[in-house]
Amino acid sequence: MNKTCYITGHTKGIGKSLYDHFIALDWKVTGYNSATGLSNVIKEAAGCDLFINNAYADGIQIDLLNQLYDSVGQMIVCGSIVTDYPDPMLPEYTKHKQELEKRVLELSTHSSILLLKLSGHAYNNPKEVISIIDYWLTNPTISVVAFKSIGEPNR
Repeated sequence: MNKTCYITGHTKGIGKSLYDHFIALDWKVTGYNSATGLSNVIKEAAGCDLFINNAYADGIQIDLLNQLYDSVGQMIVCGSIVTDYPDPMLPEYTKHKQELEKRVLELSTHSSILLLKLSGHAYNNPKEVISIIDYWLTNPTISVVAFKSIGEPNR
């Protein structure tokens, strides 16, 4: 039986790369966009093998995390390096990503969750992110991976 993967924000960027990667691995992949609705995502993704909480939308990632962390096999949460290097031009984004990271760390002691603290470099190098995810899926002993290059903008 194929493993199941549900992913938010699967139509472009890192989400699209992850979506394509899991399709290539013969997983049954379902993608969600902003039109899907939070309650539909929660209802449909419960029980899946892997949930990738990728799409940013003002607090939705925290809601998805809180609703699904104990009803999915494993979860990957796409956070941001902005939690370590706050961006004064994006105060709401920074605040949401800081709250998300705090909640992931609270849950990571008793759930199989990986927080990816992504940066512009990571978005432009999805193969690097995918290699970390592939490793984590077989060795889920780490809970946070941060991507940051010297001199790189925070987002």
